[in-house]
Amino acid sequence: MKGLGVVFRKELKEALRDRRAALSALLLGPLGMPLLSGSVVFLVAEDWVDEATSTLSVPMVGALAVPRLVAQLEANGIEPDHDTYADRPSLEAAVQDGEAEVGLVVADDFGAALQSGAPARVWVLFDSSRTTSAVPTARLKGAIGEYSRAIGAGRLHLRGVQPAIVAPIALLDEDFSTPQSRSILVFGMMTYFLIFAIIIGGSQVAVDATVGERERGSLEPLLAMPVWPRALVAGKILAASTFMVTALALCVATFAVASRWLPLAELGMAASLAPATALGLWLVVAPFAPLAAAVVTLAASFAKTLKEAWTYNGFAMLVPTLPIIYLTLKPMPASWPLMLVPSLSQHLLVTSLVKGEGVAVGYAMTSAASTTAIAALLAWAATTRYRRGRLLA
Repeated sequence: MKGLGVVFRKELKEALRDRRAALSALLLGPLGMPLLSGSVVFLVAEDWVDEATSTLSVPMVGALAVPRLVAQLEANGIEPDHDTYADRPSLEAAVQDGEAEVGLVVADDFGAALQSGAPARVWVLFDSSRTTSAVPTARLKGAIGEYSRAIGAGRLHLRGVQPAIVAPIALLDEDFSTPQSRSILVFGMMTYFLIFAIIIGGSQVAVDATVGERERGSLEPLLAMPVWPRALVAGKILAASTFMVTALALCVATFAVASRWLPLAELGMAASLAPATALGLWLVVAPFAPLAAAVVTLAASFAKTLKEAWTYNGFAMLVPTLPIIYLTLKPMPASWPLMLVPSLSQHLLVTSLVKGEGVAVGYAMTSAASTTAIAALLAWAATTRYRRGRLLA
């Protein structure tokens, strides 16, 4: 234990001595990523709210002949533009070129078709490959659909038929989500950033403690000291883990502060990362720090130069995030087997906390135990590399 403490203090001092590297490790990932993602969410949310609530100007051709349709569109916040494009080809060209997000063309026989009871044709012109056209197109289609249903209901009433007859099934929505649970749509990738902050926060320390010492020529004297290899490796991993859990704390705090400034209420969401929730996030993700430190230390032990070490480290940084990406694309409920998988179990626990559902103590303990056990196994593998004949060869 004494040797472990000596190595731990040595690695901390050497890591803190390089202030630029330390500040980069503790600021780039922990603070930069949450602020960047929060800024993107803020800008996207503001644009979405503006598109959904502001007056929408839509270029139209032939709509002057149907004033009732125009009145319905205006009642839904859609302002017709009859003057910009004179005919359908010019409007089609404008939509294709991106000059207009959406356009409306009314058939010349629209009024006659309504009079005769035949389907009256209108064309909504848009380009589905442009994501910016999705909201205005949906608003325009919704307003036209509302006008169509009103006409249909009126025709049935004139014929003494109840409109409900043509709708034998009443499809009713019952949404069990809460404003806080819906916030996961925004914070679904939070675990990715937390784990990324952990890896960034301690990778520099772990790599420098292995390959850096080899290049400086200080590794061989260190191995000659009367310190057990397992204590030596444990001290290096503990030093890297200290930076990692500190980076995690900074990242969680940044997310907690940033969440208060996001316009989530306008999107029907609520995510208040209160101190208790933030502490819970830190506690469930913190066991991943020793695992990340062990992975980077083991990967660096196979490298002979810093350049080679960062090549291995890049792969080591990618692997833990793959389960999170998979679970984001294919959600699965929390279960005991999934709690045995590092990073994936942390993601499920973080998701439960963000949604306000709480965390099962058994799940949290299983996740921590499994992650710690795998970290210990990797640390043992790194210890075997610290035998003189293997690491200095």
